[in-house]
Amino acid sequence: MSITTEKINPYGGNLNHRISFVDSNLGILDITYLVVEFSVYESIFNQTLSADFVIRDSLGIIDAGQSPMTGQELIRITFESNNESLLGLSPELLFKVHRVANKTELTSGSAVYTLHCSSLELEQTLTAEVNVSYKDKIGSEAVEDIFKNFVDLITEGKKKFNVEESENVVPYTASGHTPFEAINIIGRESRSKVHGDASHYLFYETTEGYNFRTISSMLEREPLKEDARRLSNLSYYFTNPSVVDSHPVERTIIGHTYLDNVDTIDLLLKGMYDNDVCILDPISKKYSETNFNYATDFQKLPHITGGGQPTINLSRSKLLGNEMAGPGHKRLLVGDVARQSGNNITFDSRITANNDPHTFHGRERFRKAPLVTAQLASLRQHGINITVPVNLNVNAGDVIQIFIPGNKDREGVQDSAFIDHYGSSPTFLVVSIVTRMTADGDYVSTFQCVKESFATDLRGQKIAGVNDSNQLV
Repeated sequence: MSITTEKINPYGGNLNHRISFVDSNLGILDITYLVVEFSVYESIFNQTLSADFVIRDSLGIIDAGQSPMTGQELIRITFESNNESLLGLSPELLFKVHRVANKTELTSGSAVYTLHCSSLELEQTLTAEVNVSYKDKIGSEAVEDIFKNFVDLITEGKKKFNVEESENVVPYTASGHTPFEAINIIGRESRSKVHGDASHYLFYETTEGYNFRTISSMLEREPLKEDARRLSNLSYYFTNPSVVDSHPVERTIIGHTYLDNVDTIDLLLKGMYDNDVCILDPISKKYSETNFNYATDFQKLPHITGGGQPTINLSRSKLLGNEMAGPGHKRLLVGDVARQSGNNITFDSRITANNDPHTFHGRERFRKAPLVTAQLASLRQHGINITVPVNLNVNAGDVIQIFIPGNKDREGVQDSAFIDHYGSSPTFLVVSIVTRMTADGDYVSTFQCVKESFATDLRGQKIAGVNDSNQLV
């Protein structure tokens, strides 16, 4: 039995939702009015979606409902709106309940508790085992095959899978891995057809479906557009909506938190400014080293659209520049040093793709490691969390514009200047999103955004308190 009810957002006006609880016997109960608040989470670093639902239960769903809570329940949430700029491509989400927490009795007949949920694929893949091996498949092709045969079974192809094509063969031997583990193993060795050695593949889910793509491809995406007409970029502003002719209310930043803008010790240890990779070839008994230095190799990294300039002054060569004493991050990897230009020259023609694909194709993760290490570290600088009116069209991995005024500008007029080095079109990569309905009934989205490069080159610009000889005054 399904009871049709709607809860209208008193603040958003034209966005509403419906939440259905599907018990272990497939009975359906509308619990829209029982949900005090909920949150839906997505991130480029998480393989599936997750959600939390805070329930004020007077029906006894856990103990005395249509059937007792067994861990086999589902929750379906459906969003509706007449405004396409708010409603995403997948307005219906289905979650599997995997935990009941924080149960508190309010009265003898009611209680409050939280249902923790995730996408159906998470539990399914924890009990699945990849039982096929690949010896001649391109990495992205192997990942697509694993997704089709071991992950996307419950929804039967209804979820989109966006794959960035790779160019190298990645042999894989089945050895008891779950599907997600197998995808991650193949992804670490895959090299993007477009981005080469700057290829750090991530496998993650958004409300639009699953993705297997590199951080480089995310950074180089064009900013998300305002609407289907694609006339302007999606932008958010620190403005007062009560001001006449201010920016639209739905593009106003309600709240914000700055993440670590600068932490040179952390970035040194993470390998952003200088990192070494040592390679040991156990077959040819060769040893080699490769290196990344921020000052000399910065342009080898793909950068965010609207950025592309270093976040430090590279003219100061001894301070995080090209005259650093040594790397702050160093690692040892196993690889095939003798493999060049796609041909294994270690054994001439004695080793082939048929008789030993793993040795023939070799491990190439070490070739990507210097750039990938620096790229991952670069996402830990110049971050900001912004809370805005809900927008289901934005997903983790998208690029948006955020106009951030400097402190001196905040008390000025509406058209005050914004932070100069972010540029006239300040773009940020959205790495995670939390979509929430608060206890007050308001819909909001919280975006975690990062900017890994500036739009302005800091070289040659004066530093307060330092003279032309880089000496403190």
